[in-house]
Amino acid sequence: MDRDAAERAREPMTMDLERITTEPVDHHDPFGRGDYLSIEHVERYRFATARLAPGTRVLDLACGAGYGTALLAVHGCTVTGVDCDPRTVSIAREAFPAGDFQCADARELPFADASFDAVVSFETIEHVRDGERFLRELRRVLRPGGRLIASTPNVAYTAHPVFHVREYCPAEFFMLVERVFGATERLGQYVRLDDRLTDLYRWHVKPALLAAAQAMGVRQLVRRMKSRPDTPGTPGTPGTPAPDSRIAALRTLLAEPPHREHGVRAWSGDRLLRIMVAVASHHAGGRE
Repeated sequence: MDRDAAERAREPMTMDLERITTEPVDHHDPFGRGDYLSIEHVERYRFATARLAPGTRVLDLACGAGYGTALLAVHGCTVTGVDCDPRTVSIAREAFPAGDFQCADARELPFADASFDAVVSFETIEHVRDGERFLRELRRVLRPGGRLIASTPNVAYTAHPVFHVREYCPAEFFMLVERVFGATERLGQYVRLDDRLTDLYRWHVKPALLAAAQAMGVRQLVRRMKSRPDTPGTPGTPGTPAPDSRIAALRTLLAEPPHREHGVRAWSGDRLLRIMVAVASHHAGGRE
């Protein structure tokens, strides 16, 4: 076993809301949901469709539940969705039977050099230890002139889940992309103050209250708190619509304007910046 192979064998595969790897967790499906996290997921893919012309050969890396891959396909792109977990890939195939979904390791993709016109990879780099190596693999499968559209959460606005093995501040992420690809367009998704308060409750206050209630043996209170939704308001109830109805919903999404508050927009400082989004090109002069 060579050194790289040994390193990969030691490095645990990781997961996020959309990815299921070594631990059984629910994949994130934003259909029918009105919480800001789900809106942000969808808005990133809607942004990608605005930057990519129909007919573009796209790799959707870490495709998760497959809705982004399907949205790009509805837009007219030729898309391959890739995820590292076989069960998640099966879920995507069931939801979107016409899609091309494959199971592969993002650090060693099973594609020839220059296979794609664009790589879309949202909320992925924080799940690998060597971000530069990951980006160079994406650069390898891009044709000269091909475009990267990637994102990652701001370390200041996450709950630091254990499956985030390397989180980034804005400067670190953008400079890393620039080191590999050269000139990079800096964009982002910003969080509202009320969403931030909801996050603080969900990540800190609620767990502390649950722990205190359990310590006191207040079973009824624990059950009520566990059943209480983390997001205020009335988020939609996610369902399992048939593939045809999902495609119809995606067509409707494409026709709508970007979300006023949670859409991707030009970087305007780090305050309340929850997601960093980078757009770069293969020929931009990145370091070899």
